Amino acid sequence: MREIKFRLFEKDTNTMIVQQPVDSFHRFGLDPFGGIWRRDGSGKRLNDEYILMLWTGFQDKNGKDLYEGDLVSGGDPSACLFEYPSVAVIEWDENNACFRYTSRQSNNSYSLNCNVAQSMIIRGNVYENKDDQ
Repeated sequence: MREIKFRLFEKDTNTMIVQQPVDSFHRFGLDPFGGIWRRDGSGKRLNDEYILMLWTGFQDKNGKDLYEGDLVSGGDPSACLFEYPSVAVIEWDENNACFRYTSRQSNNSYSLNCNVAQSMIIRGNVYENKDDQ
């Protein structure tokens, strides 16, 4: 069975919360529609306070888990079939149901696969490293 991991970015404190598996998010509940809920009985929806990011199922060149929203740079250009951007962001493509990497230089977007992911290096993410975009 495929392992499913999430991380949350807390907007007020600008901090990333990384806990896995999903059952270990003791303070939070997740629904199938992308809702984030407080597990304190209040039933308060937290989507305005947190940003939920899904693990791609891949790791970068250094063995770090690659999540949507991560900023990556190149390792081995021969692993990519098209352009190898110097900085790209990992994004979920709703229309094609896959993760993609989008170049910050050209805005071109390509499907993410295991070979490409393992040649990339995570440089940060779009929430904590806004200047690197």
